[in-house]
Amino acid sequence: MDKEFETLLNTYQRMFGMIDVIHFNSQNTADAYNQYIKVPKGSSVVSIIHNGIRDCRQSRLFDQKKLRLGFIGSVSPFKGLPILKRVIEKMNSHGYNDRIELSVYCGQKGKDVECTNVTYKGRYSATQMAAVYNSMDLLVVPSICYETFGFIVLEAIQYGVPVLVSSKVGAKDVVNQYAPQFVFETENDLLSILCRLIDNREELVAYNKKIIELPWQWSMKKHAEEIVDKFYGS
Repeated sequence: MDKEFETLLNTYQRMFGMIDVIHFNSQNTADAYNQYIKVPKGSSVVSIIHNGIRDCRQSRLFDQKKLRLGFIGSVSPFKGLPILKRVIEKMNSHGYNDRIELSVYCGQKGKDVECTNVTYKGRYSATQMAAVYNSMDLLVVPSICYETFGFIVLEAIQYGVPVLVSSKVGAKDVVNQYAPQFVFETENDLLSILCRLIDNREELVAYNKKIIELPWQWSMKKHAEEIVDKFYGS
């Protein structure tokens, strides 16, 4: 090991050794820290939120002719859009092109030149958020790199919109509370799930129902109470 790197590593390990407890924002984060340091006793995972999350849940209909998918974020490969496009292209080759569409909310607009049932719709403002989520049956978060925690999963859940995530996404912790089968590992898993949903929307109906029926816990008040209970309680 390079001497300078070893010195830096030892410095960071000493610094972490001075910490009494760690609040992990996702299980992904906890797993990463557990790989490299001795995590202090009493450390815990508590999903984070922001003050804009509100309980706007509503029952949703999934009887449209097309399965309407949404993707929000960068088109850079690490966010997984190329994987999602490949899956849709495979579905198109099997005759599903009239039964599925993907709206991509990013910095560009227009039809995808390779996959015509993919449309880029640009960015949206906070005042447009409800309309954006209400226009989709399923939000897909197919990231290929490990992430700590992203808010778009909670933003979808607040409107009762089902979310499908890769196992690399830290907010899979939220999805696991409602529908663990909507956390996928591989590209083939993603393909299998989407083909299943096109032929039968009952899983989406059940997912939406579960979101509505479980007690709402995504508020700053409840978040603060959980922090106090887990890290400062007796």
